[in-house]
Amino acid sequence: MGFFDKAKDLYNLKKQASVIEKQLKDVTIEATSGPVTVVCDGKQLFLEAKASEGATLDPKIAKAFIVAVNKAIKKSQEIGAERMKGVMGGMFGDKKQDIYTLQKQAKEIKEQLKNIHIEADADGVTLTCDGEQQFVEVKGTEQSPMDPALAQAFLDATNKAIKKSQLVGAEKMKEVMGDMGSMFGK
Repeated sequence: MGFFDKAKDLYNLKKQASVIEKQLKDVTIEATSGPVTVVCDGKQLFLEAKASEGATLDPKIAKAFIVAVNKAIKKSQEIGAERMKGVMGGMFGDKKQDIYTLQKQAKEIKEQLKNIHIEADADGVTLTCDGEQQFVEVKGTEQSPMDPALAQAFLDATNKAIKKSQLVGAEKMKEVMGDMGSMFGK
C-alpha cells in the first residue's frame, strides 16, 4: 500500500469519526439511581441532574454537580489522550508495532489510569474520579452539605450513564473498525 492509499484511508477514517461524533452528540442517555436521574449525550457531556419522580433535589446542587462532572470528565479525557499518544504513534508512524505490543501498552496505560485521581469542583460540590472515568466520591462543603445517600445516588447514576455512553460509542466504532484493516495492509 502506497503513501497515497494510506493517506486516503486516514482521511476516510477521520471522516467516519466525524460522522460518529455528530451521531453521539444526538444520543441522549439517562441513568437513575434512587432519587437522582442524570442525563448526558453519547459524547459524555452531562446535561442535567434531576430528581426522579416523586423526589426533590436542590437545583443549585444539581447544577453544581453537572458542572463538576463535566470538568472531571474533561480532565480524565485529556489525561487518557496524552497517555495514548505513544500507542497511536506506533500504529500510524514509520515504526510499525505489532498488535500484541500495542495491546500490552494500552493495558499498561489502562492500569496507570486506574491509579490517577482527578478532582473537580463547582459551587460547593467536589467530585473525584479515576483516569478511567469511574466516579468514586462526591461531597459537599460545610456551606453546601450533601446527604450521603444523595451523594451515593449521584455517583451511581453518573457511573451508569458513563457506562451506557461508552457502550453506545463502542457500537458506533464497530462501523469504523472494519475499515481499519486496510490501513494495516490486511
